[in-house]
Amino acid sequence: MCVLLCGILLVLYCNLYASLCIVIYFILNIAYSMGLKNVPIIDISILASGFVIRTFFGGFVSDVEISQWLFLVITTGSLYMGLGKRRNEIKMLGKDDTREVLKHYSVSFLDKNMYVCVALANVFYALWTLEMPNPNMRWTIPFFIIILMCYSLNTEGDSDGDPVEVILKDKVLIILGLIYAALVFFLVYTN
Repeated sequence: MCVLLCGILLVLYCNLYASLCIVIYFILNIAYSMGLKNVPIIDISILASGFVIRTFFGGFVSDVEISQWLFLVITTGSLYMGLGKRRNEIKMLGKDDTREVLKHYSVSFLDKNMYVCVALANVFYALWTLEMPNPNMRWTIPFFIIILMCYSLNTEGDSDGDPVEVILKDKVLIILGLIYAALVFFLVYTN
């Protein structure tokens, strides 16, 4: 707790908005633990908001403006992963012996919303690359789509849907991610 308070004070000294991100993140995590994890849609939204908040925190700390398209990519991508995790929890564990919130979801509902989110993430990513200073960023679009397709393939398998587990169990996905990261790094820093 002392480390958290020191971190908040340090960031507060450096950047008010970054401090606000930490406070909101902390409050959401407490609210999630105190019962919002059992409220359908809200549970997934809070999980996804963590990724969005961390993105904005990084932008505030490094004094980099977060693009509206990147915000939408992170939002829809993290919703996609959260929906996939819940869907696979139902498929692997059932509705009765696990989380209370799973009783409110159906696999069909989660599937449909997963695919809406992944489609939107692809579109938003394409729009984000088109606003980048280096027009060659558009060449990363196929890599992004293929990475999400590989992730989907793994999620559709025998995974529990945990994003870290899904990624770390697939060497092809890791290699594609490294190639993608190297390509983005090259395109951003050689413009």
